[in-house]
Amino acid sequence: MKTPTMAIQASSGRWFAVKYLPTGARYGRTNVLVVDVDTVEFWDLTLADDSSTREQGWGPLGQFVSRYAVSTLLGEDDGSVTPFVNETGLCLDGGFREEWSVDAVSMRVVRSWARRMRAEIRYGRRQAGNGGTAASS
Repeated sequence: MKTPTMAIQASSGRWFAVKYLPTGARYGRTNVLVVDVDTVEFWDLTLADDSSTREQGWGPLGQFVSRYAVSTLLGEDDGSVTPFVNETGLCLDGGFREEWSVDAVSMRVVRSWARRMRAEIRYGRRQAGNGGTAASS
């Protein structure tokens, strides 16, 4: 199965790749780590496939920014209320880089897509392809 990946455009104009990693999927720079829960990664597509950045380890998805458990993005962790339940945006790096923020509308798209990917993978309805793309502004 191909790794489901979609692209979103935040209201800032910045494009991000969003990659769904189901439990058991390999990840990391050399693909030797294994996720223990369904996870979503965010990648900054600004420098994707830029030959000048390949030596820094950036590739087709650009620069890795952050990863979150799907249950956290969907507000399902331990019955606690997370900010995501309130349909907010998400600062991907703790506030250091303003451009690494995803607005509420784009996060709604990400949450909906992650929910769909999780259901399709769990219940065997996942079709060939990459999960689609979406853009919001």
